[in-house]
Amino acid sequence: MVNEFRHLIQAFELGEVSAEEAHEIWLQLAKEILGGKYEFVLTTHIDKGHIHNVRPDRAMRKAV
Repeated sequence: MVNEFRHLIQAFELGEVSAEEAHEIWLQLAKEILGGKYEFVLTTHIDKGHIHNVRPDRAMRKAV
């Protein structure tokens, strides 16, 4: 079995959304794309002067 991973980043302009809103946007997108078939990890970062989501997962090649 081969594990496949993809790493996606979604960034927002400063003040465009709150960290909570960014996280919810990305969570809903991940659920829609993956359809509940795959595991994923989602993190929302606020440490770079802008809010950004990072989503490494094993299924993106198959789902997108």
